[in-house]
Amino acid sequence: MSDKRRLTLNKNKKLIFALLAALLIAGLSVGIYKASSHAGIVPQRVQKSVNFLIYYPNMGKLPAGYTLDTQSFRLAQPGVVLFAVTYDGSKSLVFSEEEKPSSEDINKFISSYIPVNTTQQLALGQAKIGAYGSAPNIRTLVSLPIQGTWLIVTAPSDVSQNDIVTILQALTK
Repeated sequence: MSDKRRLTLNKNKKLIFALLAALLIAGLSVGIYKASSHAGIVPQRVQKSVNFLIYYPNMGKLPAGYTLDTQSFRLAQPGVVLFAVTYDGSKSLVFSEEEKPSSEDINKFISSYIPVNTTQQLALGQAKIGAYGSAPNIRTLVSLPIQGTWLIVTAPSDVSQNDIVTILQALTK
């Protein structure tokens, strides 16, 4: 083999090796970023025990005074995830998530529990927000079907609708 051909072959091998190394590094970087960006928010045992995506508010986008309680994620029963967003010391909004049922079932829920409601269009879907219960135990109730997940939020009545909408707009998976 001529020296010129050997030189060209070595350059090609080095170029291929450099490209493969760059792809490997890029792939590892993306994997590490994805693993760390939501690391520790939803416990693996909770995520692995359901067949739907779990949505939770991005902590950096919550209204002032609201905090995602990362220790509150749990299974209420098989297929139902609960967690809380806290505010004002000990008050909380409770999030319940389950696999999205049929539209008929969601409509029955809305007509039974929040027949008087407002519709709020969000990036993730259409939320129905209404009041549930009677004085002095009135609660704000939200129904938000998102692709394969149905999210229901129960909040004390002193949480403003603007804060609720801001929290819902902060949802991520």
